[in-house]
Amino acid sequence: MPRLNVARAVTHMKRLLGGPTPLAVAPSPDGRWLASSSAAIDWDANTQRESLRLRPVGGGRGRTLSGLVNIRDLRWTPDGRRLCFLARARRGGPLCLFRWTPRAARPMRLALKGKEVAAYAFGPRGETYYVAAPTPESAPAATVHYPREAPEGELRRLGGGRIGAIAANAAGLRVSADGRRLAWLGRPSPHEEGLFATEVRVTDLRTGKATPVGTPRWGVSACAFSPTHPDRLAVVARRIPGVYPSIADLFLLEGGRCRNLSRRHDVMTDGPLDWNADGTRLRLFVYRGVNRDLVEFDLAGRMKTLAEGFIASAGYTGSAPSHAIAATPETPPRLLDLAHPEPASDYGCRPQRVFRWEYDGRALCGVLALPRGKPPHPLVLYVHGGPLSPVNNAATRIEHIQPLAAAGLAVFVPAFRGTMGFGQEFIRANVGDLAFGPWRDMESGVDALIRAGLADARRLAVMGVSYGGYMALFIPTQSRRFRAAVAINSIYDLAADAGTTHRGPFAAVYLRAFPWEAPAEYLRQCAAGHVRRLATPTLLLHGEADTNTPFGNARLAAYALRNLRREFRFKSYAGEGHAISRPQNRLDVIREAVEWLDAHLRPDCR
Repeated sequence: MPRLNVARAVTHMKRLLGGPTPLAVAPSPDGRWLASSSAAIDWDANTQRESLRLRPVGGGRGRTLSGLVNIRDLRWTPDGRRLCFLARARRGGPLCLFRWTPRAARPMRLALKGKEVAAYAFGPRGETYYVAAPTPESAPAATVHYPREAPEGELRRLGGGRIGAIAANAAGLRVSADGRRLAWLGRPSPHEEGLFATEVRVTDLRTGKATPVGTPRWGVSACAFSPTHPDRLAVVARRIPGVYPSIADLFLLEGGRCRNLSRRHDVMTDGPLDWNADGTRLRLFVYRGVNRDLVEFDLAGRMKTLAEGFIASAGYTGSAPSHAIAATPETPPRLLDLAHPEPASDYGCRPQRVFRWEYDGRALCGVLALPRGKPPHPLVLYVHGGPLSPVNNAATRIEHIQPLAAAGLAVFVPAFRGTMGFGQEFIRANVGDLAFGPWRDMESGVDALIRAGLADARRLAVMGVSYGGYMALFIPTQSRRFRAAVAINSIYDLAADAGTTHRGPFAAVYLRAFPWEAPAEYLRQCAAGHVRRLATPTLLLHGEADTNTPFGNARLAAYALRNLRREFRFKSYAGEGHAISRPQNRLDVIREAVEWLDAHLRPDCR
């Protein structure tokens, strides 16, 4: 059998991420102009470059803006004359509000001395409101205060004065149709128990007074006032006790009443929210299987699909979606004109498809990427993060899956219990069972691939990032069938991780207890409790500045493996956080992984 091709994996990754990769799209209300942002990696300069393009929809010369970073929140003013967006003029600089008219060569920047613009919104007559937030401190990201400090910003009107105090991290700003109120999202508490909660607050724009609305202890991700009824507010929120994990529903708040518009569909909804002009329908996204579809709800709760696929961003001309950034299990994200779909193309990707099987009375599925050649192939079980994450080409680290497939490996990304997109019961099926139940789902998928003749039972490996890294360490303690493991930014000891991560009570939500209340259960549900059985050769890769799954996890795992005299390799990346982001480091992760897998999946290894 041929060896894995490291050079091909690196070349494939460079080509895929060399871009440009589309990020967001915003057509003007009159349909004449199209704004879109994208990113491309400059491998020689070891950096990612962003750009913003503004061009006529019907064809003609456009304008391209480069040199900015963190470009986001692309929106046109209500009259369609100006494009607004947030961006930084330089890395580490303040977040500023920019306004760009299609005929101008460059946008105008609104900069605030000592502050930055955290969010903005338009009023019904085109007035602009924004949050002036303190410039982020240069203190280490891991600094923790108790009680947690909630920085305060200011709500201001462009060209006017200060309206009132507002949370510096306020998000989702929307103004009512009468221009009197502004809804926004904020944290209900600076304490640990409120980590996953976000509530809706409404500020009176005449007095500056802010009032919470809706149900306390929600996890709200989007809100929007009706364009015809000033007191009608739609929100996307999780509200099951514990907030996370659960699906997010679409709620309608009006006159002190709260109606769930999406409950009967049992789908995971997601913002942003947009009303049509007459206030009778709402547009948003829903996770269904491997898709993130664009849908529409009427006020009776009936749902209509507008566009299918894994849609990252959508833009509207009038009330109809006209453009989208979408992916499928077969293709990476690309910018689509929905009125003129592109012909089918593989966009340089290795073949991928949705693989389906049944286990324990459930119909399960996952994304499978295949290499060249005839099966059965050496297989990498790639565990997605979260675990409350979707499964799709666009959402499951294409930068790992595709290069691994190019190197000669089949890569399987299963949707195990706890994965979003498969209903409320499935998303909460791992509460109280963070490791064993998901592993049984994954193992059944691997067995189904072997039975189908696609995977070589003698050449199996496991790999993942974050929760996926946690499982990449845990699974080899439960099974000897894997000949190699690659754990990236992983969790080794749940109790130790709980005391150092910025996620706070993440494990407590799933295990329904804090470490001091159930120390034995914390050990049972992680690799640390079974490490004597971890005999699989293991590669540990970790960012030293990671505050999500802190660096200490990898150090503890390496300490145990070294003293147990197991075969392992440990490599850290200085200055890297939970997402290893510097281009050359991203390449190095793939290089290290493929070399490790090649060394241990050869037929003559054992």
